[in-house]
Amino acid sequence: MQKNDFSKTRSLDKYSIFISIIFFIIIAYATFFHHDYWTDGDYLIYSNLGENILSGNGNNVKILNAGLGGPVFYASINSLTGDAFLNAKLISLLAGTGIVVVSYFTIKNIFNAKIALLGQLFVVFTPRIGILSLQTLNEIIPIFLIFGSFFFITKKNINLKHIVIISILLGIAFTFRYQSGLILIAFVIFLLIRNKQIKKNLLFAGLLLIIFTLIIGPMLIYNFQTHGNLIDSNSSFEQMVKSKYKPSSENIEKIKQSLITQNEIEFPEKDELFLKNYFYNLFYHNPNKLFNFDTISNLSLIPTISFIGLIPIFAGLFYIQKITYNKLNVIVTSSVFFITLISILIFGNIQIHFFALIILPIISLIAVNFKKIQTNLIPVLLSPLIYLLFISIIPVSKPEHLFPMWIFIPILGSVFFIKVFPKIINSSIRRKQIHENKKLIILILIIIFTINLGHSYKSIENHLYNESFSSITVEFLELFNEQKPKTPAGIEWKIVGDILSSQPDIENSYVMTGKSVVPYYANSKWIYSGFYEGKETDSFDEFIHRTNWSKYELYFSDINSHPSNHYDKKSLVPDYLVYLPTKDKQTRDDTLHERLKILSDPTHPEIPKNFKFLYKSEPTGITVYKILH
Repeated sequence: MQKNDFSKTRSLDKYSIFISIIFFIIIAYATFFHHDYWTDGDYLIYSNLGENILSGNGNNVKILNAGLGGPVFYASINSLTGDAFLNAKLISLLAGTGIVVVSYFTIKNIFNAKIALLGQLFVVFTPRIGILSLQTLNEIIPIFLIFGSFFFITKKNINLKHIVIISILLGIAFTFRYQSGLILIAFVIFLLIRNKQIKKNLLFAGLLLIIFTLIIGPMLIYNFQTHGNLIDSNSSFEQMVKSKYKPSSENIEKIKQSLITQNEIEFPEKDELFLKNYFYNLFYHNPNKLFNFDTISNLSLIPTISFIGLIPIFAGLFYIQKITYNKLNVIVTSSVFFITLISILIFGNIQIHFFALIILPIISLIAVNFKKIQTNLIPVLLSPLIYLLFISIIPVSKPEHLFPMWIFIPILGSVFFIKVFPKIINSSIRRKQIHENKKLIILILIIIFTINLGHSYKSIENHLYNESFSSITVEFLELFNEQKPKTPAGIEWKIVGDILSSQPDIENSYVMTGKSVVPYYANSKWIYSGFYEGKETDSFDEFIHRTNWSKYELYFSDINSHPSNHYDKKSLVPDYLVYLPTKDKQTRDDTLHERLKILSDPTHPEIPKNFKFLYKSEPTGITVYKILH
């Protein structure tokens, strides 16, 4: 590297640190001056489970589709500081900033500092990064660790030390969320095919698997000794709750039963439904979370506008592969396109599977020109392919679930605007206008970042102040309207918790509610209920005693309650009831029982005499009762 180039790189490195510091300051401001109350309960749910494990009640704990690393870690630091909310916010802030920092140096491993800096800006201005850095969820630590692993796997000269670090990062991430296992598969494949040094490649791939297994080994041993299986998880739950095409009600009951017994079930429509849902997830639902076909909540380079984020990604991909117009490329892509089109017309639906017409020819083109790909870029391109193929057995509920493989988007986007777009413009104008064209490119980038910044601002505001998205036009105009005082999200649950906390012997009392934050604020025990359980005709006494709740409803309630009661060793009966008359996001069924809606009116004559009214929130309708036994 020449002295002038080295100086420019050092200067851009400083800019990247400056960008990271600005990101940290902005998110820290929102965290400590606007995020005053719990707005989601993920962290609390997992830390509750960790408390159970550390207290020796682990055999009663069931963690759905996550490892025990997060719960144990959260519970441990909570016991040290005594402030779970502060811990959750600090974790999100620091890990989110870490993602921004690591993204620059990862891209710099592959390309130059200029492309890396623009890629980092795309990361910073991605609205979901800002939201994730504020939310108190279980996702951000494993995502940060996976981003860290990409930094080491993209080095030009990988050595044994790098493999050890990658193994440790992915192993720890796996104990939080199992998605890092898919990245591990992609990395192993990369290590095996990256060059012709077969012995060295086998050594590196084997070492990666061995150390990864050693890291997750304690969790596997614990699960086997406690629950009789290595991975205490079941994807049937996600498929049952979130799938586009659901089984019959009879078969849903069988799936619910399988969650309790951990046994596989068979029914006539199972395989057909699985394939139908799989291809829907693979070619529509999950790519929609990446590129915005019809959802405003996505990870696209330009998330506010549908489909447009595809252009820089695929144009950047063609550039780095040096795709040329030749007979082989034309035959391969056209053949795959028409085979895919015929298959969709016969077996699928063009409105659902149209993305296959785009992505499959592109994948075939990549395969044909595979040798042209820069070696340390291969894991970045291989990861989304492997990840989507496996993760599509379920429909991801949030864009954040695709962050482990997402780094290819800012990388290809920055390549497009630094390398491809200037050539497109310069080829159509006179050379003396090149300087003006650089200004045009900068202007376009400023417009994109401004749109993304507005999107980020409104997303964060809606999250912190419990607002809902209406439309792009309305949200944009609201930026310039006079701001009316807004109620912070979560404040009503804090009020309810404070009221309960003043009740006698509350620390030994059970509160029935669907919100984990209420028993946290109240310092009470918790019985989970979405208020859809039991029979519609149940009396209030039968409902609170869970007399006619199905085995699945009892199971789901018990594993989410605190202390955990997985094996129903204790018949739980609430001392207090906190009712929300609208469907809560944690509710796992379509509707609340109509009869229970009476609870929203404390003056209703059918309210039982032993339900002592304590509080009602007029804005939300949250109603609190003390149950006199």
